[in-house]
Amino acid sequence: MSTQVHPLVSMIVLNYNGKQMLERCLSSIINQTFSDFEIIFVDNASTDGSVAFVKQKYPNDSRIRTIVNDRNYGPVRGLNIGASLSKGEYVAFLNNDIELDSNWLATLVSVLESDTSIGAASSKQLLMQDARRLQGIGSFIDPYGFNFQEGEGEIDVGQYGRMREIFHGGTTALIVRRQTLERVGLLDCTFEYGLDDGTFWANLRAQTGKRPTTFPQLAHAAVSLANQLQGPNLSGVCAA
Repeated sequence: MSTQVHPLVSMIVLNYNGKQMLERCLSSIINQTFSDFEIIFVDNASTDGSVAFVKQKYPNDSRIRTIVNDRNYGPVRGLNIGASLSKGEYVAFLNNDIELDSNWLATLVSVLESDTSIGAASSKQLLMQDARRLQGIGSFIDPYGFNFQEGEGEIDVGQYGRMREIFHGGTTALIVRRQTLERVGLLDCTFEYGLDDGTFWANLRAQTGKRPTTFPQLAHAAVSLANQLQGPNLSGVCAA
């Protein structure tokens, strides 16, 4: 009897003083129905005991690798540090304030495995403080050239229950092929707080011809405290 071999996924979790959110976030990764993953926990020099908490809470889980930066490099370089150390065929970027549906990884890997024209995928996101409401399903460009998050604030009644192509899906909960990431390059450190992810998704389409896709009906990421990820005074944090 043959045993199916699943691709390894590198789950990169970026943290800065988010200790109170980590158990919910990391437990939702550990409890995924898809089990072939590594967790690269990148800590941006937290002062709230985040690193000690992770080591104490998950002392025997060999899938978790902790990277402690010497200072707060900000969200873009922090994620890039994790990506540069990853080994998976797929790389997932995750904020520390998300809680994944148990089928999140299995669903998005299945989507990517089934269609090689899809370079990256994200998911529907629900608000942590009100799980009936959508954070959004992905970003689009309106006729006037403005970026907007479709579905933001709407009650989730299944109105976005199908896979669809999007302009970009941010980096809150994103999975991308390693092959695509190597061709497009890591997130652009020229930008912080908003343009880095849009630039990445635009480059994905322009340089590879692959489509960015969102798959909302089974995948769920609840978002609440994203501003706590970055911390204050981060000008110039992308410098080497």
